[in-house]
Amino acid sequence: MTILRWTGQPSLALINSIGPDDYSATWQAALGQFFQVVRKFDAVRAPFEQHLSLLRAFGQLEPDWEQALGEATHHLSAQREQRRLQAAGIIAKALKDMMSFQEKRTLTLDQVAGTSDSTLADQLRQRWYQHQRQREQTLRVEVEHLYQHQSIRRQEAELEWHSDHDLFSEDSRKHWAVSKRYLTTAGFGAGAVSGVGLDALTLGTSLGAGAWWAA
Repeated sequence: MTILRWTGQPSLALINSIGPDDYSATWQAALGQFFQVVRKFDAVRAPFEQHLSLLRAFGQLEPDWEQALGEATHHLSAQREQRRLQAAGIIAKALKDMMSFQEKRTLTLDQVAGTSDSTLADQLRQRWYQHQRQREQTLRVEVEHLYQHQSIRRQEAELEWHSDHDLFSEDSRKHWAVSKRYLTTAGFGAGAVSGVGLDALTLGTSLGAGAWWAA
């Protein structure tokens, strides 16, 4: 650090804390003797704006760097905004597909006679659930690739649906705090989503929105 100071070149020190103990104040006092700028920076958890702020700080160290780094931060901001718009479009398309999807099956007269209504409903419901699971997984992969996270490794529980909470039930109406007339006229898809659990529509757990998109 002494040699670096002797060179007279612009210098910036980053303090990246490891572990629960925080000695950043001591490090800042020590590094401040050798570096022009000392910043505390969490390389793993730092938000995007803090990354840009760090680049701008480099630009303030040397006038010749300021324009180039200013252009770089502008490009990165524009790229991030573009990705947000693309991600929103991908998510909106997936939600539209999932909300409007209908599972159908054509039966012969013999099949109708040999299949109970409850059995047929269970079969269609399971096929409908499977399609929704696959569509949600495809959505997550698309967004991950958009942000160039192709190598993510995860452990996750399989998507579960709770069909005992029908959208038009009294419990659902109370949860939404709306009238019965509103539920019947709000245009929820002419029965296309009547089998969707309330959790999927309100809490976001089955669509992956609660934990994943929050980041």
